[in-house]
Amino acid sequence: MLQNLETLEVRDTDTLQLPKEISKLRQLRHLIGTNISLIELKNGIGEMTSLQTLRNIDLDMDGAAEVIKELGKLKQIRDLGLINVHEEDGSIISSSINEMQHMEKLFVASYKNFHNLDDLHLNSTSTMSILTEDPMQSLKSLQHLLILSIKEIAYEGLCLHFEDGGFEKLKELYVETSNELRDIIIDKGALPSLKKLRLHGLFSLKTTPTGIQHLEKLEVLYIGYTGIEHLEDISTEDWNWIFKHVPAVEITTPSGFITLNPMR
Repeated sequence: MLQNLETLEVRDTDTLQLPKEISKLRQLRHLIGTNISLIELKNGIGEMTSLQTLRNIDLDMDGAAEVIKELGKLKQIRDLGLINVHEEDGSIISSSINEMQHMEKLFVASYKNFHNLDDLHLNSTSTMSILTEDPMQSLKSLQHLLILSIKEIAYEGLCLHFEDGGFEKLKELYVETSNELRDIIIDKGALPSLKKLRLHGLFSLKTTPTGIQHLEKLEVLYIGYTGIEHLEDISTEDWNWIFKHVPAVEITTPSGFITLNPMR
């Protein structure tokens, strides 16, 4: 009966299985929940063409592929969250998301043990948390990306390499909780719009990222709980010299915090 309803939000529940009657709400623009199942809507979600926000959709179920294909019909989606994604559905997700030309925010996560999502090449996104063996190769073409989060042991490689010309609009980058990552390389010309960089829990990272000096618009830098040796032995003057162009820098060492504001 709620034919003019535009927003439906149900949070803090276990998996919420939506009834198929929801598909009759053709004016619905924002459908938001903590954990939503669309299995009853697998033949109807594609008809809800006014949807702009849809999250978080639980894909840990039989029939997930049918649901994902239906999502490709939602051309107006701007904010999409997918959870419990299975590796074998990567190419189907890619195909559906490539139909969403207005996409601004995308969250894709798995609580399983992924090894490869190379089939997942996504376009026009602004927020993503994704598991892949080589995330830079899969994500570097996302020219509308604003925020990139790689965390919770999502990356198993030894090096993250941001190449010249990549991630032109990225403003925030979070790389956190990896036991394998040893090097971060930032080419001159990469990440030209980056304002915030957070590196945390990178226990195999032995040196500060190469190329931070190229990030001319960087405003906030946080480095904490990494494998970089003798951080506490580096003087404040040396840190200021290394990051002199960054207004706010915070380094966490075993001995405590080093906070820098070189421009103040």
